[in-house]
Amino acid sequence: MSKSIFNSDVFNSKNINNSNDLPDLNTTSFIADTATIGTLTNTELQAATSGVANNGTNLTGITYATSGDLTTIDNNVSVTGTITNTELQAATTNLTGITYATSGDLTTIDNNVSITGTVTNTELQAATTALTGITYATSGDLTTIDNNVTIGTSKVLAIPNYTNVETTLTSLSTQQSTNTNAIAALADVTNRFVVNPATTITVSNDFVAAGAFYHTPRMVRYNFDKDAATNNLWGGDNVANDIRQTRQTGTSFVSSTSSGLITVSVAGFYRIKYQATVENDGQNGRITVGAYLRHGTTLYWKDDDRGFFGAAYIRDDDEGTMGSFGFEDYLDLAANDQLSFPTKLNLGTNSGFTDTTAQANLDWFSMVELELIKLA
Repeated sequence: MSKSIFNSDVFNSKNINNSNDLPDLNTTSFIADTATIGTLTNTELQAATSGVANNGTNLTGITYATSGDLTTIDNNVSVTGTITNTELQAATTNLTGITYATSGDLTTIDNNVSITGTVTNTELQAATTALTGITYATSGDLTTIDNNVTIGTSKVLAIPNYTNVETTLTSLSTQQSTNTNAIAALADVTNRFVVNPATTITVSNDFVAAGAFYHTPRMVRYNFDKDAATNNLWGGDNVANDIRQTRQTGTSFVSSTSSGLITVSVAGFYRIKYQATVENDGQNGRITVGAYLRHGTTLYWKDDDRGFFGAAYIRDDDEGTMGSFGFEDYLDLAANDQLSFPTKLNLGTNSGFTDTTAQANLDWFSMVELELIKLA
């Protein structure tokens, strides 16, 4: 049913507060010079959209859900007030490059970002895709930089508790590219430079040390039991075979000591020293005692090319009962070379150094000292 007002679609002025003011009003063409509208609910506005023809262009792009509290605006929106994060998420189609996780507190920005404020570490971790080569450990205090790092002119690399690294290696990038081995051989221990003994460092210019310069030798010294020899005999090329004490400085270069054989594990130039004091405490008569170096199959007994042998004459055990001798020289050794120090003995007037005596008849106090002077 329809009703006509003044038999015309046009009237000059009419106040419409609600639908009760125009009962049974139904028109497809409505022109109002002046319209004053009081309270209008969302439901009424939705019902009126189909009848507002002339002003439809002003409402284009606004749609209302048939259920629920949702209004969709399909045009650009100019906002002069404050928009909360919840409202902002609903407008993501107009904010290109910004996406929001459906759950959790995560916003992804796929464009370049200019930040003028302070960025915390937590926020920085979320931006690692834009910081190529920088990764952060999921736990612990560790940041990994997988790119080259350049230190600017007049700048230093400050490392807490490593002041020597900061003040001495001021051009780390240059040093690392030209002296890699040299830098790898240095370690700062309590503000001291320690050189790895397995590394050779060459100094082409003057070496100046502001403090004291110490050299720790790679040395080992063995003291042998005075009453322990192979086959329980002294002389006859038997050797002391029980080490009582070992003293060492620097990194070890001996791989084993067994049955009087000393095996070196590092090739190099060595200083080899032997010393003995022998007491005649049970062998009657005069004796001559001696020892020499055996290097693999090479014997240095009475060898005038090297000083690797020695001997001493001892009186009868009722008279002067002790004698001492020693020797020292240098030799190139290869890794796994073996050294031993066989003993020699003359009893009475014998002179061939082929005699032997029970180990209990003599106290043979001996020691061996090896020092690695230079790597091969």
